[in-house]
Amino acid sequence: MPRALILGGGFAGTTTAYLLQKEGYEVTLIEKEPHLGGGCRTFFYAGHPFQYGPRVYYGYSQKVFEWVNSFTPIRRFPFELRTFVESDQRFYHYPIHEDDLPSMRAYAQIRTELAARDNTKEPKDFEEYWINRVGRTLYDMFVNNYSKKMWMIDDNRIFDIFKWSAKDKPIESGPKGTYKDSIIGYPYGPDGYNPYFDRMTENIEIVHRKFEFDYYFGFKKYDVVVSSIPVDELVGEEDSLPYVGRDFQVIVLPCKQVFPGNVRFCHYAGSEPHTRITEFKKLTLETLQVGDEFVSDDHLVLPEDIEAHGFAVEDEHPWLAEGVAPPTLMANQALHLRHSKYLVHAGLHARMEFSFVEPIRLGMRVRTRGKVIDKYERRGKPYMVTEYVTEDDAGRVLVRGQFTQMIIPEPEAPHGHTR
Repeated sequence: MPRALILGGGFAGTTTAYLLQKEGYEVTLIEKEPHLGGGCRTFFYAGHPFQYGPRVYYGYSQKVFEWVNSFTPIRRFPFELRTFVESDQRFYHYPIHEDDLPSMRAYAQIRTELAARDNTKEPKDFEEYWINRVGRTLYDMFVNNYSKKMWMIDDNRIFDIFKWSAKDKPIESGPKGTYKDSIIGYPYGPDGYNPYFDRMTENIEIVHRKFEFDYYFGFKKYDVVVSSIPVDELVGEEDSLPYVGRDFQVIVLPCKQVFPGNVRFCHYAGSEPHTRITEFKKLTLETLQVGDEFVSDDHLVLPEDIEAHGFAVEDEHPWLAEGVAPPTLMANQALHLRHSKYLVHAGLHARMEFSFVEPIRLGMRVRTRGKVIDKYERRGKPYMVTEYVTEDDAGRVLVRGQFTQMIIPEPEAPHGHTR
């Protein structure tokens, strides 16, 4: 049997180990920490989960998302970020949004600098890139100090060898969400991505020790060697790579929620020592807003979907053999809509209404959209009412419905992260 050595037990290392084992390799994985997952590992403080990050799932590849989601189900949600600007003593959207510009104290100077921008030349360093894109004033408000604090440096011009590519336009317009058209989410489970790392390394030899080149005989006894660790560790360099150094603090607050709406990250770009505070939303009657809208992931209807759902609901109609799904096949997609925006501790389906417009068929790609139309409290119990529609990829309506769900609050207080 061929042998493989994997260096590093984060996402890259554990996934590579899993794939090589599937190809018939005997795999050994080396991880210097006493746990797998690196910065994406979930730990617990006073019963509350946290990460040294935290690591929201973020990417543009549907294929990669579906891979991770198949092992660790991920809820998708809208994502907004705010930056506290010390000079103005207030929060603004980030990326910088054109709607915020008129309310800034230095708006006149900002307009002058934006009109004078010259993006025709290649910037020679990080600072020049941003000044060319947004002007000196906005650079100082949003980027200058934040970058220095993040990377523990005194001058952003030290980054002089790079090809910079912003994830969003430097000054945005339209919707205020961050990383538009990307996939953003977080695992449903309180232990985050931990089950993924466990699943990737089933039946794999894991050695928790620092990698030493000579100890492993210069790779001689392995047919394949894959490194996912920093280059300095691989070659035995004792000094750490520059520009990395952050301190993480975990706090528990005696309140249900701190940040408004879809805001999950707050950056601090001034002289304060911290760079970011992060909060994950939890569903309560107070945080839920009438008018909240949800959108599910796309789902491709497969033969096993029809077979499994037919068995579960005891539907043996002959049309199942012809590729027509049971009418309630996508009901769970609708019932789980609220998970796309909130952390849902638990719930109870109090009432469900369906109107089946067109049959759901094998091979269709379907998506469900929903909107909260009411919320109320009855006998001390909070409820939400959601109206939804399931459509195919051409926008044709397949199912309409409405359901009432009880909101069961989590007994513990939420957690927060600072760094």
